[in-house]
Amino acid sequence: MSLSKLSSSLLLALLLLNTLALVTHTRSNAAEATATTSTRRIGAYGTSTIFSEDFEGPFPAPNWLVSDANSANGYDFWDDTSVKSHGGSWSGWCADEGTQYLNYTVWTENFEGEFPTSDYQVVDFDPPSGYDCWDNTSYRYHGGSWSAWCAQNGTQYDALPEIVYNWEVHRYDNDMWTNILRWADLTSYSFATFSFWYWIDSELGADSL
Repeated sequence: MSLSKLSSSLLLALLLLNTLALVTHTRSNAAEATATTSTRRIGAYGTSTIFSEDFEGPFPAPNWLVSDANSANGYDFWDDTSVKSHGGSWSGWCADEGTQYLNYTVWTENFEGEFPTSDYQVVDFDPPSGYDCWDNTSYRYHGGSWSAWCAQNGTQYDALPEIVYNWEVHRYDNDMWTNILRWADLTSYSFATFSFWYWIDSELGADSL
C-alpha cells in the first residue's frame, strides 16, 4: 500500500470516529434533556373558602344585597325557599318575594249573537247628516261570521230624497259621527289592555277611528 493511500485511510477512520463521537454526544444530551424535563415538578396551589351560604339561617343576611331592576313589571326579589333544596332544607330563589301579572279576560265580544245588547250604547252624534249607528254585519268578519260596523244602521244622506241604506252600498255616510260604548268594571285591576281587529276604508284627512 502506498503512503498516500494509507494517509487517506487514516483520515477517513478519524472522520468516522469523530462522527460517531458527535452522534453519541448528541444522543447523550437529548437523553439528559429528556430526563431533566420529565423530572420537573410544578407547584400545586391550595384552596381556601372565602364564604359559604346554605340558606339554612336568616336570608338575606346583612352581607347580601337584593334588588329589583325592573320594578315596573312587578315587585320581585331573592329570598330563601324550602320548595327545592340541596344538602339541606332551604335554597335561594330569585322570585320568592314578589307578585305576578296574570292575564284575565274581563270581557270579550265576537258579535256572533244578538247585537247591540243592553250593555252597549250606540250613539249618533251628528243626526242632521243622517241617522248612522253601529250594528253587526256579515259583510266583513274576523274569526267568525259577524263583525260590527259603525254605519250598518243608517242611510246615505247624499242620496235624499231617495232612501239608500248604508249596508246596501257598503259605504259610510258623509259627515257621520257615531260612537259605540260599553261599560266594564276594572276596579280590581291596576291596568288593562283593550285589543281589537278592525278594517277601515278612510278618506285622508277627514276620517278617523
